[in-house]
Amino acid sequence: MSLQIVFVVPKKKFRLATTRNRIRRYIRESVRLEKNPLEDMLRSRKFQMALFLAYNGEENLTLADTQKLIGKLFKKIIHEVENQ
Repeated sequence: MSLQIVFVVPKKKFRLATTRNRIRRYIRESVRLEKNPLEDMLRSRKFQMALFLAYNGEENLTLADTQKLIGKLFKKIIHEVENQ
């Protein structure tokens, strides 16, 4: 396994468990949809990576917004690793 991801949605910012769970579901689904290019790059270079993502935003995001953010983050990570 070349990629491990942990994500946290703090109770201090989102009091209701249903809100935290929805945000976690959105992040989980976005990671599932966007992780393939990152995993392929890591596998080809025989790298391993562990990410810890903490959502500290104030607003509730939609699935589309979350997917855009995760996609942008993964593209930035790929760019940084390739330029090493």
